[in-house]
Amino acid sequence: MSDLVHPEIYRLAIERYGGDAQVTQAIGGMGELTAALVRMQQPKRHEDRRALKNDVTEEMADAFIMLAQLRMIYNDDELFWMFVNAKTERLAERLGV
Repeated sequence: MSDLVHPEIYRLAIERYGGDAQVTQAIGGMGELTAALVRMQQPKRHEDRRALKNDVTEEMADAFIMLAQLRMIYNDDELFWMFVNAKTERLAERLGV
């Protein structure tokens, strides 16, 4: 089973806008997620924590969609999962699991 939520829509976006444009979009989306996380970690006194959390969650959704498209663009799921598994195993070792 695929972990992609709407692969047909992601494929259509890549076909319509092109891989390079979607990579550029992904770069922007990751920057927006980074900025939202920084705001959440270092909120100003008047900032609403719930609104900050909502911003982070929304940017995570955008990043998820763009990461799914990047996987399609670079098209090497075997290598992707090899890295995911290796890095998860390394984390487990660090945690003593």
